[in-house]
Amino acid sequence: MTPIIFRWQILAVAGGIALFILGFDLTYSPLWMITATGMIAKGIFLWLGPTEVRRRVLEWCWNREDIDYRFWGLGLCALAVLLLHALGWIGKE
Repeated sequence: MTPIIFRWQILAVAGGIALFILGFDLTYSPLWMITATGMIAKGIFLWLGPTEVRRRVLEWCWNREDIDYRFWGLGLCALAVLLLHALGWIGKE
């Protein structure tokens, strides 16, 4: 990667730190702590990890079957719904 290209992984780290700090007062706080830790770890790995290992992991991800991405998408949608519920945007009357 060239230094000219913005490192989008920094946003994953920043978002994970924000979720970790702000997630203490939310419903399902252990879930948000685990999610934030995963975001931070993934962002740091993609940002600072060894180039060869990072390349192999990314190639493995890119060569997965489409059905795997559907399950990941369902999981991320479930997390989004739980976060919206924890924030009080849905499910509370």
